[in-house]
Parts: sequence; structure tokens; C-alpha cells
Amino acid sequence: MININTNILKSERVKIGFTQKKVANILKKDISTYSKKENGIIEFTASEINILKNLFCLSPEKIDEIFFNEKVAFNETISIA
Repeated sequence: MININTNILKSERVKIGFTQKKVANILKKDISTYSKKENGIIEFTASEINILKNLFCLSPEKIDEIFFNEKVAFNETISIA
């Protein structure tokens, strides 16, 4: 499973009154493919994320919160000298 915040993504779609089918049509995907993407089973491409950013009027912070929300433990980081 892909690590995206599916709840926020779904709420942003619902907030503007769009169905999964409508978003799937905009992305030129069938509804089952979009559903899998929205549920974190299949990854979104960079261009799809950009379309969603514009469609849902998402800030860069909201994009990060949805698509890049993986936390890295401090002890997992490395020093670059």
C-alpha cells in the first residue's frame, strides 16, 4: 500500500462536490483505477498530482500532507558531509 493520506485526499474531493467518477474522467482514467489511487493501492504520477493540486486548489503544504506524509525517525537520518 502506498503511503498517502487517503482521508485528506477524499475530503478535498468531497469538499468541491466531485465524485470519484468525475475526477477519474478529468484524469482520463477509469473509475476503478482512480479508486485504487485514492485508496493508496496505486501511486499517482507527478502530472496527476499537479492536476489534483489545481483542481482541488491545494497549497504546497496540503500536497505534502497528502502525498508526502511519511515521517522519518531521527535515528534513520544520515549526515551528509
